[in-house]
Amino acid sequence: MIERTVRQVESVEEVWETTGHGMVFVTVTGVDGKERSISAGGRPGQKLRISEYDRTRCQERVLDDRADVFTNGMLIRVDAPNDGPNVLTAEDIVELFTLRGEAFQERVNELNEYNTRRLLEASEDLDASNSQIVFLKQTIAQKWPIGGDTPMYRELQGLGQVASPTQ
Repeated sequence: MIERTVRQVESVEEVWETTGHGMVFVTVTGVDGKERSISAGGRPGQKLRISEYDRTRCQERVLDDRADVFTNGMLIRVDAPNDGPNVLTAEDIVELFTLRGEAFQERVNELNEYNTRRLLEASEDLDASNSQIVFLKQTIAQKWPIGGDTPMYRELQGLGQVASPTQ
């Protein structure tokens, strides 16, 4: 336990900022060596201070990289350079809408679901072009449809492991 506390204290503190309205929960190690859950969010711009050691441990626990809040765009690092296609500040989103045609479409195709939906949400306030809004809606409908059928559901249905409607 002392080793963990010393390692945590030696670790560099990082400052991250939320980009959406949802809450983000992470596990950190207290000075007593015990883990506890903390949250940030509720609105864009909320700060989260976390040690490099705790962030690394949180990322190691994520089973699907798309759920890693430190790389999927839900949090962006504000105290150091942070690159990657899904690291979008509010200013980056405004700038993205200055792209037209194929340049806009290529950039959107690099983004994950979270950031594509952020763009669509911001499109009305930023007076985006009709073609940009249509492309965003089509991209979301094709890549991340809500409801309907999924390959996993079909597999479970074939195994008889889904609820059937009552007759």
